[in-house]
Amino acid sequence: MKILETIGKNDSDNMSVDDFLAKLDDLLVENTTPANGERYSIYCSVGRTREEAEQGRIRMRTQIQDILETASVSETVEKSLRDVLKLTRADESNQDFWNHQQDGLAVFVDSDSCRKISMSCDIDPTWSKSRYWHLAPLLQCAANAGAYWLLHLSQKSVNLYHGSHFGFSQISVPGLPKSFDESKAGLRNITGDDPTTEPLPPNRNDLSRFFEEVNDSVVKVLSGSDLPLVIAGVDHYLPLYETVNTYRNLFSESIKGTPEFLDNEEMNEMALSLLEDEFNRSQDEQFERIADLAESGKSVSGLKDVLCMAAQGRVKNLIAPCNETLWGTYNMENSEITELPAADIESRDLFQLAAEETLLHGGRIYFAPLKDMPNEAGICAELRY
Repeated sequence: MKILETIGKNDSDNMSVDDFLAKLDDLLVENTTPANGERYSIYCSVGRTREEAEQGRIRMRTQIQDILETASVSETVEKSLRDVLKLTRADESNQDFWNHQQDGLAVFVDSDSCRKISMSCDIDPTWSKSRYWHLAPLLQCAANAGAYWLLHLSQKSVNLYHGSHFGFSQISVPGLPKSFDESKAGLRNITGDDPTTEPLPPNRNDLSRFFEEVNDSVVKVLSGSDLPLVIAGVDHYLPLYETVNTYRNLFSESIKGTPEFLDNEEMNEMALSLLEDEFNRSQDEQFERIADLAESGKSVSGLKDVLCMAAQGRVKNLIAPCNETLWGTYNMENSEITELPAADIESRDLFQLAAEETLLHGGRIYFAPLKDMPNEAGICAELRY
């Protein structure tokens, strides 16, 4: 069973949005059935500098100690929690782990396993005990990952990357020409029969044929994706590439200059800055669409109605409140909601449940501060029918 789509073409060993989604997907699948025992979901902010990582280590240690002292932990889970506690000691052997974290850290512990997931977003320290994993912070992080493609385009080198707030990594593209000179267009540009003869400077037609080859290879890899594709190259490359491009979401602006002089971190920061308004615009349009559909009956609001529609697979797009929880239970048969204390082991985050049901049925989720929601109901959704 697979809920979230991942890329599966990442050439980097570093934590990527793909790694994150794969781990989140496992937890979502497990959440379709309640555990026989308790599950602990633990979150804390960490940071990327050594000083921030040290503070994150202390925060996580405090969280684990609080659970062991107050939560009536079963013996099988206590061992795993104490293993995490060892990781929070100020030992030299633990420094490498804490020095290679991102902005936040999530730890999930039950009687069978202990999993740690780095997050690209900051989060207040919190933990919960339930028969279900508390995944709302991870879902919000995934929704705001800012994922995109970047095509580094120059005559000397061509590379495709996948970027996001998690990081930046190269993607393998079969058949992609490594440079203009190695392309068919470049080979046609060699003068005479002497292999040592210098190529002529490429003209517009030569570059256009080169870009066609690049496009043909890239679109095969990006098939099925709707993430924006950003071009990084000299000024006149984007308008020329646009004439041969067949990818459906080529971004209208490019990172101008010579990509060889930028490292991966710089390119990622520039691309995310370039795309920020686009990501915000896309979410604003979705908000407006749901508000406009209310009169036609093609959208619903309010937790009870949204949960009912999500469980039936009718939700196409969901907007849930970020950093908000409502603990309780939901009866799928009669659509009844029962609010419970967060400490009740049968309790789960009902806003999260609406998001999970939406994803299980192939819908998309968005998050927004409660004050920015399209209505006053706290949660709303566009329906498929």
